[in-house]
Amino acid sequence: MTTRTLRFSIILLVLVAMGLAFWLFLGRDKNIGHSAIEDLLTVGLVGRGDFSNIDPAEASVEAPIIVVWNIYDRLVELGPDGLLIPSLAEDFSASEDLMEWRFNLRSGVRFNGNASRQVTAQDVKKSLERALRQPGYARSLFGDIVVGASEFIEGDISEVSGIVVQNSTTVVFRLMRPYAYLPERLATSFASVVQTDANSGNGLPPPGSGDYQLVEWDNVEGRVELKRVRSSQQTEAGAVAPDRINLRIIDNEVLAAQELSSGGIDWLEATSSAGNVLKGLDAGQVFVRTFDHPEIRMLAFNQQAAPFNGPDGSAIARALNFAIDRDTVVDLLGGGRVAPGPVPVAPYETYGLPYDPDRAVALLKGIESDNKSLTLLVEPVDEAKVIAEALVAQWKRVGLNVTAVPGRADFFERAVNGDYQMALAYYGPFVQTPEQYLWPFRKDAIPVPNVMRFESPDFEHGLTEYTSHYTPDGKVSQALAGILAGMMQDPPAGWIVKPPRFVATGQDLMVDRQAGIPRFITLRRAEHNK
Repeated sequence: MTTRTLRFSIILLVLVAMGLAFWLFLGRDKNIGHSAIEDLLTVGLVGRGDFSNIDPAEASVEAPIIVVWNIYDRLVELGPDGLLIPSLAEDFSASEDLMEWRFNLRSGVRFNGNASRQVTAQDVKKSLERALRQPGYARSLFGDIVVGASEFIEGDISEVSGIVVQNSTTVVFRLMRPYAYLPERLATSFASVVQTDANSGNGLPPPGSGDYQLVEWDNVEGRVELKRVRSSQQTEAGAVAPDRINLRIIDNEVLAAQELSSGGIDWLEATSSAGNVLKGLDAGQVFVRTFDHPEIRMLAFNQQAAPFNGPDGSAIARALNFAIDRDTVVDLLGGGRVAPGPVPVAPYETYGLPYDPDRAVALLKGIESDNKSLTLLVEPVDEAKVIAEALVAQWKRVGLNVTAVPGRADFFERAVNGDYQMALAYYGPFVQTPEQYLWPFRKDAIPVPNVMRFESPDFEHGLTEYTSHYTPDGKVSQALAGILAGMMQDPPAGWIVKPPRFVATGQDLMVDRQAGIPRFITLRRAEHNK
């Protein structure tokens, strides 16, 4: 080889190397070619709770439920449109009187992990009994409807007699009364099916059968690592379901935004308090969206405290609702949806008290000034403070003098004990059904306490009647219409807004969500959105 040829070869190799490096750089930044997202997705969570408990029987805030949602299966799931779809159950059916429900499991589904084995009907029964042993939401979801559940909770019997294993793939639920919405309750994270005979000596919760399995959990550092199960298939166009997911708790919005901008995290889940920070980022580098979720911001009116326990209580409660300009609240929060009533999903939104300051003024005529001076206990978070400031100003315009009292560490204790006139808090059911939105108004609501001290035989009767019959999609049953109309006449609460929830990403990515919770196996590029 001549010296000239050698020089030419070296130059050619250098050019090829430079071109390859440029192509790889371009592919990384412009989503061309294979992306590191498919290997590892780093998720930051701010304002969504912590990882103190990721066990499906006990996890009750969004951060750990995101973990649960991705590593466990349930008999049924809620699809992105809110409709039920089979999951572990191949199919399910109910008796004509709705007092017995039968679920037939898909065959061949296995738990993840080294000791993988097939999921059986016995696992379903044992998982629900395991959840009922914990003083959490499973008790409120199943304790009052499944035969033997309450006796099991009290320790009087060793197993729930109303959960019957007929064979390895069939489980039957026998109920104490007709109940049309058992599948919706079984779609919650608390009904996740776990391998109850697994060795849990490593401190981790038992294995599940979901798309991901748990690799590491560090509550001190606020970190969870998941690994994709290779048998899990994702064949949709644009799918980039990651092989591994690292989820991290981030202390504040500013730090989270900085990490997103610098590439320290790929995906950020945040509450409304992060909205302004996220919207201030370079739109060409960060993609910010809002998404629907079940949480509702509301005012609890203490029915055992003046003025709500007196003759003017109903008029004052209605006036408080009519004076709320919810569109302004949405603007202040940077997104969200108005919620003028207790069930903020179609078609029940028409049962609400819209903004009407003239009606508020008319209702307050003749009411003594002492009863128009109120205090509002405010949850100690930024979102609540922003809402409270707006409401105080709006109420002042109709003649209501409200003093906002910032809550501190004792906020929830005061609310549960009834040490307030009005309290600004939130409620978010895990399934967006009317029955679950109305749950906190039940006289004996547990573990979500009836902080309003609301007692109404008509309400309790109507709710029982509603849940005892099917209601076609898009329709409002007569029983439900009756109790919603009653709540509009004598409101035990003030309904405000479904606040915004933000997801911000370094690449233009999307996922399907169930009750606001992301399923990362559906991760795809936005141009391939369904």
